[in-house]
Amino acid sequence: MDDYLKLAGQSLRTDHTIIFTGPSGAGKSTYLNWLEEQHPAFVAEPVTHVWEGRPLQWPDLAHIETQWVFVDELLTMGDLLHVRRLVSRGHRVVAASHLPVLAHRLIFPFSLRIFDLGRHTGKLAAELTRSGFNAQPDDVHRFVSKHGASFTALRRVLDECPPSERRFGAALNHFERYCTVRTVRETF
Repeated sequence: MDDYLKLAGQSLRTDHTIIFTGPSGAGKSTYLNWLEEQHPAFVAEPVTHVWEGRPLQWPDLAHIETQWVFVDELLTMGDLLHVRRLVSRGHRVVAASHLPVLAHRLIFPFSLRIFDLGRHTGKLAAELTRSGFNAQPDDVHRFVSKHGASFTALRRVLDECPPSERRFGAALNHFERYCTVRTVRETF
């Protein structure tokens, strides 16, 4: 994984709550896994994993004993309240969230480190280069403004690209001309 947020050099040991936000396919879960497996703050630490895929339930969380809790996925405001309760009990939480940045700031006004992966164009530009595409910044920004900074959406555009085309702008134009995308806002 490309550490496009440059977290490898950052000390995260004093943070109580670390949140990655963004749409599906933005890399939130990938960053959670990377932190646990690669980042010095977590490699030797015992952690509890909560991979629910449904709204969190407090009885499932009440008996956690490790200091660090990794949660993938926060889906509702109630989930944020459960995370706040974990933090108030002395736990530290790293989570992937589909909720907007403002929701997190309302629940955690001070002790929060938040990374919004939904608008990060650099990671997509790097992925395009790795995939052999020539990408102009304006084309990447145009893609992100319409589809979000989602690796899943990017892969869909590249899959529809004519095999001989290696310019991302042309691939995006082809996709927008011949393919229909229906964006569904996630609500929980």
